[in-house]
Amino acid sequence: MSQKIGDDRVIEQYYTELRAGVFLSASEERYLVHRYMTCDACQWKFPPSYHEAERPPKTCRKCNEPRDFKAHTLLIKGALRFVVKVAREYARRARGPAYDSTMLKKLISAGNVGLLIAIERYDLKKETRLLTYAAWWIREKIREELDRDGIVRVPSYKQKDLRARRKQIGRASCRKRV
Repeated sequence: MSQKIGDDRVIEQYYTELRAGVFLSASEERYLVHRYMTCDACQWKFPPSYHEAERPPKTCRKCNEPRDFKAHTLLIKGALRFVVKVAREYARRARGPAYDSTMLKKLISAGNVGLLIAIERYDLKKETRLLTYAAWWIREKIREELDRDGIVRVPSYKQKDLRARRKQIGRASCRKRV
């Protein structure tokens, strides 16, 4: 028997903590990303880490000053509501309105991993907001989690191919109706 969302104390506590969080404006977001990505002492830019297993450097290579992880934490806290929103959308799509809380926890966890990857790979030279960039990574990690969660194990590249075909079929059927 599946457990309803309202019955899960962990999810309710998580929602309560998220409600107390702050929303970041575009300028605050850019400022925090700049603080996290550059050394305060020598203005050296930390290189983006492109591999998931690679940990970001904790100190500057030039002057050995510590990296500003407070800014990193504020960026994460500012985006967690968005991660939950996307995870709930995917849970509803995958299982309908009666999805269980364990599935939602898995999707939120996968979305948080996507958020961390996005923060590490974000480029300040782009004119987009961090959350706009992070949305793709959050959705990608949630989709990977859903692909792994099936009864039959289908490789991720086949799952992506199937999604692309369904999208093309949907577009083709829309054209015929017009």
